[in-house]
Amino acid sequence: MNSSKIKNSESNGLITGIILILMSFFLWVIPLLFSLDMMQWGYGIICIGLFIFIMGGVTFLMYLSRYLILRSILRGENVIVHWVYSKDKMLEQAKVELEKAKSENKLKLGAVWFFFILFTGIFLFIGFTSGEGDSMGMFFGIMLFVALIISAVALIMPGIMYRNSTKASPDAIIATNGLYYLGQLHSWNKTLSLIDKLEIDEAKKELEFTFKYITKLGWFKYESYSIKIPIPEGQIEKAKEVLNKLG
Repeated sequence: MNSSKIKNSESNGLITGIILILMSFFLWVIPLLFSLDMMQWGYGIICIGLFIFIMGGVTFLMYLSRYLILRSILRGENVIVHWVYSKDKMLEQAKVELEKAKSENKLKLGAVWFFFILFTGIFLFIGFTSGEGDSMGMFFGIMLFVALIISAVALIMPGIMYRNSTKASPDAIIATNGLYYLGQLHSWNKTLSLIDKLEIDEAKKELEFTFKYITKLGWFKYESYSIKIPIPEGQIEKAKEVLNKLG
C-alpha cells in the first residue's frame, strides 16, 4: 500500500490547539463586550482564558512536532520496514488496545478529579475568606464544566480511538524516529519519550516496543506502555533489522 495515501491523523491535534487558542481570545474580550465588573467577573474570566490559551498553545506545539514526524514517515523518510496486514488482524489488535486504553484512562481520570477537588477547594477557600464569595459561584461552575468536559473526553476517547483504528489503513510503518500503527503515531526522542525496551517474540511472531514517556517536570517521572506489532510471515529477518537499528 502506498503510504502517501494515508491521512496524517496528527492534524486533528493541530486543529484542537487552534480552537482552544481562539476560545481563549473570545473569553478575553467577554468582559469588554458586556462591560463586566472586573473585580467580580472580569479577572476570573480572563484567568480562565489564560489557562485555556496555555492548553491550546501546548497542544498546538506538541501536535505540530508529531505532525511533522508522521509526515516524514508517510513520505518514506528513514523507514526501516513497512508491513501491511489483513483487516481481520487489525480488528483483533484494535480490540486488545481498546481494553488497555480503558483501564489506563480510569487511573488518569482519578488523578484529574483529585487535583480538581484539591485546587478548586483551595481557590474557593481563598475567595470566600478574602470577601470575593459572590464571584466564586461562577468560578466553581466554569471549573466544574471544564472537569466534566475532560472526564467526558477521557471516557469516550478509547471508543473513538478504536473506531479510528478499525477505519485506519492496515499498515505498520517503523522508521528511525517513529512508529505508525493502528492509525496512531508513537514517536521517541532523547528526553520526553524513548524506547525503553525492544524485543522479538518469535513464538508469537510479535515485535514488542516498550516506551517510556515523561509525565511531570521537576523530579522526573516516567510512565511506560507497550505496543505489540505482529510480524508477517517470512519477515523475522526484517524484524531483527528493526531490533538492530533501534534496540
